[in-house]
Amino acid sequence: MKNILKLGPIALALPLMLTPLCQAQWSAEHNLGGYLQSAPYAAQVPGSNILQVFYQGGDHGLYTRWGSTNGSWSNEASLGGQLYFDAANAAGSPVGAAPTAIQLPGTNVLQVFYRGSDNALWTLWRNANGSWSNMQRLGGQLNGDPAVAQLPGTNTIQVFYQGSDHGLYTRWLTNGTWSSEVGMGGQLFAPTCTDVTNDSCYGTYATPITIQLPNTNDLEVFYRGSDNTLRSFRRNQDGSWTPQDFGGLLSSDPSAAPVPGTDLIQVFYRGAGNADGSLMTQWGNLNSWTHETQMAGKLLGSWCGGAPRGGCGAQASYAVPKAYVQPGTDNLFVFYRGQDGGEFNSAPTIWAQVRTPDGSWSPEGSLGGDPSWTDINLAQVPGTAQMEIFYRGGSGFLATRWAPTIEGQ
Repeated sequence: MKNILKLGPIALALPLMLTPLCQAQWSAEHNLGGYLQSAPYAAQVPGSNILQVFYQGGDHGLYTRWGSTNGSWSNEASLGGQLYFDAANAAGSPVGAAPTAIQLPGTNVLQVFYRGSDNALWTLWRNANGSWSNMQRLGGQLNGDPAVAQLPGTNTIQVFYQGSDHGLYTRWLTNGTWSSEVGMGGQLFAPTCTDVTNDSCYGTYATPITIQLPNTNDLEVFYRGSDNTLRSFRRNQDGSWTPQDFGGLLSSDPSAAPVPGTDLIQVFYRGAGNADGSLMTQWGNLNSWTHETQMAGKLLGSWCGGAPRGGCGAQASYAVPKAYVQPGTDNLFVFYRGQDGGEFNSAPTIWAQVRTPDGSWSPEGSLGGDPSWTDINLAQVPGTAQMEIFYRGGSGFLATRWAPTIEGQ
Protein backbone atom coordinates (compact mmCIF):
# COMPACT_ATOMS: atom_id res chain seq x y z
CA MET A 1 0.00 0.00 0.00
CA LYS A 2 1.28 3.48 -0.85
CA ASN A 3 2.04 6.02 1.86
CA ILE A 4 -0.07 9.11 2.46
CA LEU A 5 2.03 12.20 3.15
CA LYS A 6 1.52 13.48 6.68
CA LEU A 7 3.45 15.26 9.39
CA GLY A 8 4.84 12.99 12.08
CA PRO A 9 5.20 14.37 15.62
CA ILE A 10 8.98 13.89 15.57
CA ALA A 11 9.40 16.00 12.42
CA LEU A 12 8.92 19.46 13.82
CA ALA A 13 12.58 20.45 14.07
CA LEU A 14 13.81 18.52 11.02
CA PRO A 15 14.14 19.47 7.36
CA LEU A 16 11.18 18.88 5.07
CA MET A 17 11.48 15.24 3.94
CA LEU A 18 9.43 12.25 2.83
CA THR A 19 10.61 9.35 4.98
CA PRO A 20 8.67 6.83 7.07
CA LEU A 21 9.51 8.82 10.24
CA CYS A 22 9.23 12.35 8.87
CA GLN A 23 6.79 13.20 6.10
CA ALA A 24 5.80 16.60 4.77
CA GLN A 25 2.28 17.87 5.34
CA TRP A 26 0.81 19.49 2.26
CA SER A 27 -2.08 21.89 2.18
CA ALA A 28 -5.42 20.98 0.70
CA GLU A 29 -5.99 21.84 -2.95
CA HIS A 30 -6.83 25.52 -3.41
CA ASN A 31 -8.83 26.79 -6.37
CA LEU A 32 -7.39 30.09 -7.65
CA GLY A 33 -9.94 30.39 -10.44
CA GLY A 34 -9.57 30.94 -14.15
CA TYR A 35 -9.80 28.35 -16.91
CA LEU A 36 -6.53 26.85 -18.12
CA GLN A 37 -5.81 25.41 -21.55
CA SER A 38 -2.19 24.56 -20.69
CA ALA A 39 0.06 23.68 -17.80
CA PRO A 40 0.86 26.76 -15.66
CA TYR A 41 4.36 28.17 -15.17
CA ALA A 42 5.41 30.00 -11.98
CA ALA A 43 8.33 32.44 -11.62
CA GLN A 44 9.52 34.90 -8.98
CA VAL A 45 9.18 38.54 -9.98
CA PRO A 46 12.79 39.82 -9.90
CA GLY A 47 13.57 42.16 -7.02
CA SER A 48 10.47 41.17 -5.05
CA ASN A 49 8.90 38.40 -2.98
CA ILE A 50 6.06 38.04 -5.47
CA LEU A 51 5.36 34.75 -7.25
CA GLN A 52 3.70 35.13 -10.66
CA VAL A 53 1.94 32.36 -12.60
CA PHE A 54 1.38 32.31 -16.38
CA TYR A 55 -0.89 30.06 -18.46
CA GLN A 56 -3.01 29.80 -21.58
CA GLY A 57 -6.56 30.88 -20.84
CA GLY A 58 -9.92 29.79 -22.18
CA ASP A 59 -9.68 32.15 -25.16
CA HIS A 60 -6.08 30.96 -25.84
CA GLY A 61 -4.61 34.27 -24.71
CA LEU A 62 -1.80 34.61 -22.16
CA TYR A 63 -3.10 35.05 -18.61
CA THR A 64 -1.44 35.66 -15.28
CA ARG A 65 -2.06 36.12 -11.57
CA TRP A 66 0.36 36.74 -8.73
CA GLY A 67 0.65 36.02 -5.04
CA SER A 68 1.48 38.72 -2.54
CA THR A 69 3.69 38.37 0.52
CA ASN A 70 0.62 38.00 2.80
CA GLY A 71 -0.50 34.86 0.95
CA SER A 72 -3.34 36.43 -1.04
CA TRP A 73 -3.66 36.17 -4.82
CA SER A 74 -4.57 38.76 -7.42
CA ASN A 75 -7.45 38.43 -9.81
CA GLU A 76 -6.75 36.91 -13.20
CA ALA A 77 -5.24 39.39 -15.66
CA SER A 78 -5.00 39.08 -19.44
CA LEU A 79 -1.68 39.87 -21.12
CA GLY A 80 -3.04 39.39 -24.64
CA GLY A 81 -1.53 37.34 -27.43
CA GLN A 82 -2.71 34.03 -28.87
CA LEU A 83 -1.01 30.78 -27.90
CA TYR A 84 -0.97 27.61 -29.99
CA PHE A 85 -3.95 25.32 -29.39
CA ASP A 86 -4.70 21.95 -30.99
CA ALA A 87 -8.40 22.38 -31.62
CA ALA A 88 -8.67 18.89 -33.11
CA ASN A 89 -8.41 17.48 -29.59
CA ALA A 90 -10.79 19.94 -27.95
CA ALA A 91 -13.52 17.34 -27.41
CA GLY A 92 -11.19 15.23 -25.31
CA SER A 93 -8.03 16.59 -23.76
CA PRO A 94 -6.87 19.57 -25.81
CA VAL A 95 -3.20 20.33 -26.30
CA GLY A 96 -2.42 23.95 -25.49
CA ALA A 97 0.98 25.67 -25.65
CA ALA A 98 2.42 26.47 -22.22
CA PRO A 99 4.48 29.63 -21.53
CA THR A 100 7.85 29.79 -19.80
CA ALA A 101 9.77 32.70 -18.21
CA ILE A 102 13.24 33.79 -17.11
CA GLN A 103 14.88 36.77 -15.39
CA LEU A 104 17.12 38.75 -17.71
CA PRO A 105 20.61 38.59 -16.20
CA GLY A 106 21.69 41.71 -14.33
CA THR A 107 18.19 43.25 -14.41
CA ASN A 108 14.83 43.09 -12.65
CA VAL A 109 13.11 42.26 -15.95
CA LEU A 110 11.09 39.03 -16.28
CA GLN A 111 10.76 37.76 -19.87
CA VAL A 112 8.04 35.34 -20.99
CA PHE A 113 8.16 33.10 -24.08
CA TYR A 114 5.52 30.97 -25.80
CA ARG A 115 4.55 29.21 -29.01
CA GLY A 116 2.04 31.42 -30.77
CA SER A 117 -1.06 30.40 -32.70
CA ASP A 118 1.00 30.87 -35.88
CA ASN A 119 3.64 28.42 -34.49
CA ALA A 120 6.21 31.23 -34.22
CA LEU A 121 8.20 32.08 -31.07
CA TRP A 122 6.66 35.05 -29.24
CA THR A 123 7.84 37.01 -26.22
CA LEU A 124 6.98 39.89 -23.90
CA TRP A 125 8.53 41.16 -20.70
CA ARG A 126 7.68 42.71 -17.36
CA ASN A 127 9.72 45.85 -16.73
CA ALA A 128 11.20 46.68 -13.33
CA ASN A 129 8.39 49.23 -12.74
CA GLY A 130 5.70 46.56 -13.22
CA SER A 131 4.61 47.58 -16.72
CA TRP A 132 4.47 45.06 -19.57
CA SER A 133 5.93 45.40 -23.05
CA ASN A 134 4.00 44.77 -26.25
CA MET A 135 4.16 41.28 -27.75
CA GLN A 136 7.20 40.66 -29.94
CA ARG A 137 7.24 38.02 -32.68
CA LEU A 138 10.68 36.38 -32.94
CA GLY A 139 9.75 34.06 -35.80
CA GLY A 140 10.67 30.44 -36.44
CA GLN A 141 8.32 27.46 -36.76
CA LEU A 142 7.85 25.58 -33.49
CA ASN A 143 6.54 22.04 -33.07
CA GLY A 144 6.52 22.24 -29.28
CA ASP A 145 6.93 24.55 -26.31
CA PRO A 146 10.19 26.49 -25.92
CA ALA A 147 12.75 26.12 -23.11
CA VAL A 148 14.98 29.00 -21.99
CA ALA A 149 18.18 29.25 -19.95
CA GLN A 150 20.93 31.70 -19.05
CA LEU A 151 24.23 30.68 -20.60
CA PRO A 152 26.47 30.05 -17.56
CA GLY A 153 29.08 32.73 -16.99
CA THR A 154 27.41 35.18 -19.39
CA ASN A 155 24.55 37.70 -19.56
CA THR A 156 23.05 35.85 -22.53
CA ILE A 157 19.76 33.96 -22.46
CA GLN A 158 19.14 31.23 -25.01
CA VAL A 159 15.87 29.67 -26.18
CA PHE A 160 15.57 26.08 -27.50
CA TYR A 161 12.67 24.37 -29.29
CA GLN A 162 11.66 21.67 -31.73
CA GLY A 163 11.46 23.03 -35.27
CA SER A 164 9.12 22.08 -38.09
CA ASP A 165 11.58 19.41 -39.30
CA HIS A 166 11.79 18.00 -35.73
CA GLY A 167 15.37 19.19 -35.28
CA LEU A 168 16.55 21.24 -32.29
CA TYR A 169 16.61 24.99 -32.97
CA THR A 170 17.85 27.92 -30.93
CA ARG A 171 18.27 31.69 -30.79
CA TRP A 172 19.79 33.90 -28.12
CA LEU A 173 19.58 37.40 -26.67
CA THR A 174 22.77 39.34 -25.87
CA ASN A 175 22.77 43.01 -24.81
CA GLY A 176 19.24 43.50 -26.15
CA THR A 177 19.87 41.97 -29.58
CA TRP A 178 18.41 38.68 -30.79
CA SER A 179 20.33 36.30 -33.01
CA SER A 180 18.74 34.69 -36.03
CA GLU A 181 17.38 31.15 -35.71
CA VAL A 182 20.08 28.46 -35.77
CA GLY A 183 19.56 24.74 -36.35
CA MET A 184 21.55 22.54 -33.98
CA GLY A 185 20.67 19.18 -35.55
CA GLY A 186 19.30 16.13 -33.83
CA GLN A 187 15.80 14.70 -34.18
CA LEU A 188 13.25 15.21 -31.41
CA PHE A 189 10.31 12.90 -30.84
CA ALA A 190 7.20 13.59 -32.92
CA PRO A 191 4.08 11.38 -32.70
CA THR A 192 3.63 8.93 -35.57
CA CYS A 193 0.36 7.30 -34.43
CA THR A 194 -2.63 7.85 -32.13
CA ASP A 195 -2.45 4.46 -30.39
CA VAL A 196 -2.01 5.28 -26.70
CA THR A 197 -1.06 1.68 -25.97
CA ASN A 198 2.04 2.05 -28.17
CA ASP A 199 4.35 4.37 -26.25
CA SER A 200 7.00 4.27 -28.99
CA CYS A 201 4.77 6.24 -31.37
CA TYR A 202 2.45 8.21 -29.09
CA GLY A 203 2.81 11.44 -27.12
CA THR A 204 3.08 15.18 -27.64
CA TYR A 205 5.92 16.73 -29.62
CA ALA A 206 9.09 16.67 -27.52
CA THR A 207 10.07 19.78 -25.58
CA PRO A 208 13.76 20.16 -24.59
CA ILE A 209 14.88 20.92 -21.03
CA THR A 210 18.00 22.76 -19.87
CA ILE A 211 20.28 22.36 -16.85
CA GLN A 212 23.66 23.77 -15.83
CA LEU A 213 26.20 21.15 -14.80
CA PRO A 214 27.22 21.88 -11.18
CA ASN A 215 30.56 23.64 -10.65
CA THR A 216 31.01 24.23 -14.38
CA ASN A 217 29.96 26.69 -17.07
CA ASP A 218 28.56 23.84 -19.18
CA LEU A 219 24.89 23.81 -20.19
CA GLU A 220 23.09 20.56 -21.05
CA VAL A 221 19.98 20.48 -23.25
CA PHE A 222 18.18 17.14 -22.86
CA TYR A 223 15.33 15.84 -25.02
CA ARG A 224 13.38 12.73 -26.01
CA GLY A 225 14.85 11.66 -29.33
CA SER A 226 12.91 10.43 -32.34
CA ASP A 227 14.06 6.90 -31.39
CA ASN A 228 12.72 7.42 -27.83
CA THR A 229 16.21 7.48 -26.29
CA LEU A 230 17.52 10.17 -23.93
CA ARG A 231 19.64 12.56 -25.96
CA SER A 232 21.26 15.92 -25.37
CA PHE A 233 23.47 18.68 -26.66
CA ARG A 234 26.17 19.84 -24.24
CA ARG A 235 27.49 23.40 -24.56
CA ASN A 236 31.18 23.42 -23.83
CA GLN A 237 33.00 26.37 -22.29
CA ASP A 238 34.37 27.37 -25.70
CA GLY A 239 30.80 27.77 -27.00
CA SER A 240 30.74 24.60 -29.11
CA TRP A 241 27.99 21.97 -28.76
CA THR A 242 28.51 18.21 -28.40
CA PRO A 243 25.63 15.79 -29.21
CA GLN A 244 25.18 12.87 -26.82
CA ASP A 245 23.08 9.69 -26.68
CA PHE A 246 22.38 8.28 -23.19
CA GLY A 247 20.17 5.41 -24.33
CA GLY A 248 17.16 4.31 -22.32
CA LEU A 249 13.58 4.14 -23.58
CA LEU A 250 11.35 7.17 -22.93
CA SER A 251 7.60 7.68 -23.23
CA SER A 252 7.67 11.28 -21.94
CA ASP A 253 9.84 14.36 -21.93
CA PRO A 254 12.65 14.24 -19.34
CA SER A 255 13.15 16.43 -16.29
CA ALA A 256 16.46 17.13 -14.56
CA ALA A 257 17.94 18.66 -11.41
CA PRO A 258 21.34 18.90 -9.69
CA VAL A 259 21.94 16.37 -6.92
CA PRO A 260 22.50 18.53 -3.80
CA GLY A 261 25.97 18.38 -2.29
CA THR A 262 27.52 16.75 -5.37
CA ASP A 263 28.67 17.62 -8.89
CA LEU A 264 26.02 15.28 -10.37
CA ILE A 265 22.84 15.92 -12.31
CA GLN A 266 19.93 13.49 -12.30
CA VAL A 267 17.40 12.98 -15.10
CA PHE A 268 13.91 11.45 -14.71
CA TYR A 269 11.32 10.28 -17.24
CA ARG A 270 8.44 7.87 -17.82
CA GLY A 271 9.75 4.54 -19.08
CA ALA A 272 8.53 2.62 -22.11
CA GLY A 273 8.62 -0.95 -23.33
CA ASN A 274 9.06 -3.40 -20.47
CA ALA A 275 9.17 -0.48 -18.03
CA ASP A 276 5.45 0.10 -18.74
CA GLY A 277 5.19 3.63 -17.34
CA SER A 278 7.68 3.17 -14.50
CA LEU A 279 9.64 6.12 -13.15
CA MET A 280 13.11 5.85 -14.68
CA THR A 281 16.29 7.78 -13.96
CA GLN A 282 19.88 8.34 -15.10
CA TRP A 283 22.59 10.42 -13.44
CA GLY A 284 26.20 11.50 -13.72
CA ASN A 285 28.67 14.28 -14.48
CA LEU A 286 31.30 15.10 -17.09
CA ASN A 287 33.40 12.08 -16.11
CA SER A 288 30.95 9.23 -15.56
CA TRP A 289 27.30 8.35 -16.15
CA THR A 290 24.91 5.77 -14.68
CA HIS A 291 22.45 4.72 -17.34
CA GLU A 292 18.76 3.83 -17.10
CA THR A 293 17.65 2.64 -13.65
CA GLN A 294 14.10 1.89 -12.55
CA MET A 295 12.69 3.60 -9.46
CA ALA A 296 9.51 2.95 -7.49
CA GLY A 297 6.32 4.41 -8.89
CA LYS A 298 4.23 4.30 -12.04
CA LEU A 299 3.29 7.36 -14.11
CA LEU A 300 -0.03 8.01 -15.80
CA GLY A 301 -0.50 7.06 -19.42
CA SER A 302 -2.77 9.00 -21.77
CA TRP A 303 -5.72 10.72 -20.14
CA CYS A 304 -8.61 8.81 -21.71
CA GLY A 305 -11.69 10.28 -20.08
CA GLY A 306 -13.05 6.84 -19.26
CA ALA A 307 -12.84 5.56 -22.82
CA PRO A 308 -11.50 2.06 -23.50
CA ARG A 309 -7.75 1.85 -24.01
CA GLY A 310 -8.11 1.55 -27.76
CA GLY A 311 -10.56 4.45 -27.99
CA CYS A 312 -8.55 7.31 -26.54
CA GLY A 313 -7.40 8.71 -29.85
CA ALA A 314 -4.86 11.53 -29.61
CA GLN A 315 -5.96 12.94 -26.26
CA ALA A 316 -3.41 14.38 -23.85
CA SER A 317 -0.08 12.62 -23.37
CA TYR A 318 1.95 10.57 -20.95
CA ALA A 319 2.81 12.14 -17.57
CA VAL A 320 6.18 13.90 -17.20
CA PRO A 321 7.98 13.68 -13.81
CA LYS A 322 9.19 16.99 -12.39
CA ALA A 323 12.45 17.23 -10.42
CA TYR A 324 12.89 19.93 -7.78
CA VAL A 325 15.57 20.74 -5.19
CA GLN A 326 14.13 22.22 -2.00
CA PRO A 327 16.03 25.44 -1.23
CA GLY A 328 18.23 25.37 1.83
CA THR A 329 18.24 21.56 2.07
CA ASP A 330 19.94 18.54 0.51
CA ASN A 331 16.58 17.12 -0.59
CA LEU A 332 15.87 16.33 -4.23
CA PHE A 333 12.18 15.73 -4.94
CA VAL A 334 10.51 14.15 -7.96
CA PHE A 335 6.75 14.70 -8.47
CA TYR A 336 4.45 13.01 -11.00
CA ARG A 337 0.89 12.09 -11.90
CA GLY A 338 0.43 8.49 -10.79
CA GLN A 339 -1.45 5.44 -12.01
CA ASP A 340 -3.98 5.56 -9.17
CA GLY A 341 -6.78 3.84 -11.06
CA GLY A 342 -4.68 2.23 -13.77
CA GLU A 343 -2.34 3.35 -16.52
CA PHE A 344 -5.08 5.15 -18.49
CA ASN A 345 -7.15 6.50 -15.60
CA SER A 346 -8.98 9.82 -15.96
CA ALA A 347 -8.52 10.90 -12.32
CA PRO A 348 -4.85 10.62 -11.29
CA THR A 349 -3.37 12.19 -8.17
CA ILE A 350 0.04 13.71 -7.48
CA TRP A 351 2.78 11.45 -6.13
CA ALA A 352 6.24 12.26 -4.82
CA GLN A 353 9.55 10.75 -3.74
CA VAL A 354 12.57 12.43 -2.18
CA ARG A 355 16.28 11.67 -2.24
CA THR A 356 17.55 12.32 1.26
CA PRO A 357 21.10 13.47 2.11
CA ASP A 358 22.34 9.88 2.58
CA GLY A 359 21.45 9.12 -1.04
CA SER A 360 18.45 6.86 -0.36
CA TRP A 361 14.99 7.44 -1.81
CA SER A 362 11.82 7.53 0.26
CA PRO A 363 8.82 5.33 -0.50
CA GLU A 364 6.48 7.14 -2.87
CA GLY A 365 3.71 9.08 -1.18
CA SER A 366 0.46 10.61 -2.42
CA LEU A 367 -0.36 14.31 -2.16
CA GLY A 368 -3.85 13.79 -3.57
CA GLY A 369 -5.24 16.48 -5.84
CA ASP A 370 -6.64 16.14 -9.35
CA PRO A 371 -4.07 17.36 -11.90
CA SER A 372 -6.42 16.77 -14.85
CA TRP A 373 -4.69 16.50 -18.23
CA THR A 374 -1.68 18.77 -17.79
CA ASP A 375 1.51 18.21 -15.87
CA ILE A 376 2.39 19.98 -12.63
CA ASN A 377 4.96 22.69 -12.09
CA LEU A 378 6.74 23.74 -8.92
CA ALA A 379 8.23 26.87 -7.45
CA GLN A 380 9.80 28.17 -4.27
CA VAL A 381 7.67 30.63 -2.36
CA PRO A 382 9.94 33.72 -2.40
CA GLY A 383 11.68 34.46 0.87
CA THR A 384 11.00 30.98 2.29
CA ALA A 385 12.00 27.34 1.85
CA GLN A 386 8.36 26.52 1.17
CA MET A 387 7.48 24.52 -1.95
CA GLU A 388 4.34 25.25 -3.98
CA ILE A 389 2.77 23.13 -6.71
CA PHE A 390 0.63 24.53 -9.55
CA TYR A 391 -1.51 22.53 -11.96
CA ARG A 392 -4.76 22.52 -13.92
CA GLY A 393 -7.52 21.36 -11.59
CA GLY A 394 -10.23 18.88 -12.47
CA SER A 395 -12.64 21.40 -14.00
CA GLY A 396 -9.93 23.57 -15.58
CA PHE A 397 -9.16 26.01 -12.74
CA LEU A 398 -5.67 27.00 -11.57
CA ALA A 399 -4.97 24.77 -8.58
CA THR A 400 -2.22 25.05 -5.99
CA ARG A 401 -0.94 23.16 -2.95
CA TRP A 402 2.03 23.91 -0.73
CA ALA A 403 4.18 22.34 1.95
CA PRO A 404 4.60 24.64 4.96
CA THR A 405 8.00 25.71 6.15
CA ILE A 406 8.85 23.59 9.19
CA GLU A 407 10.26 25.05 12.39
CA GLY A 408 14.04 25.04 12.36
CA GLN A 409 14.50 25.81 8.65
